[in-house]
Amino acid sequence: MTTLGEKLTALRERKGWTKTFVARKLGIKTLSTYANYEYGTREPDMETLSRIADIYDISLDELTGRSVDSKHTIRGEEVDTSDLSENQRLVLEWAMQQEALSFHSTEELKEMLDNMAVIFEYERRKKNNKSK
Repeated sequence: MTTLGEKLTALRERKGWTKTFVARKLGIKTLSTYANYEYGTREPDMETLSRIADIYDISLDELTGRSVDSKHTIRGEEVDTSDLSENQRLVLEWAMQQEALSFHSTEELKEMLDNMAVIFEYERRKKNNKSK
């Protein structure tokens, strides 16, 4: 299970933001306060959690992991997605909304998710290299 700190790190890195940028965006005066949220040594209060959810445009339930649906039905077969990475979950959510995509098996779906996760990682690294 993903911790809140891991979730915050993944969300921030997906956007290509620094901890300093996020802390400023949240109105947190010291970087160490926000960094401790990611390290898991400090818990944000409810107001801060709400602001974090807002800047990433996600629900509080999604941020805290309360609404993660680990089961999906694809072509009548129930697929357990609890072992998927964050990037794979994002791809799955997108793919489930696309009428033109169809999957013939769980293996085919997971292979597609693996391939898309590699693409996401490549794009993230490319973006990070450009900002250096």
